[in-house]
Amino acid sequence: MFVDDEADITQLFKRGLERKGFTVEAFNDPTTALSEFKPKFYDLVVSDIKMPKMNGLELAFEIKKLDPDQRIVFLTAFMDLYTEFKKLFQRMDVLDVIQKPVGIHELADRIAELEKKSQK
Repeated sequence: MFVDDEADITQLFKRGLERKGFTVEAFNDPTTALSEFKPKFYDLVVSDIKMPKMNGLELAFEIKKLDPDQRIVFLTAFMDLYTEFKKLFQRMDVLDVIQKPVGIHELADRIAELEKKSQK
């Protein structure tokens, strides 16, 4: 699952990740993503943090209520808060925080790395 409020970014990453062999359900509205979320279905949720209606932290919190084992990665352009994010995310069991802007190849590589780590 890929969630970002910017439609052009969402579609770009959906197409790029699918070309890399990933299956992607993309959402521009985090509330819609939450309503469509299927526990035990997604290998990974990749979400922007700063979004209207519901931010990525709120989305992750609600997803973890539905599926405590769901793996989550955040995207953010606000890496000046990275240290604070890391402290919070350890408590939330978030796998990683990826700085925007990020290229499709880099994102695909990071997802593949996380997948390898989870299989160990």
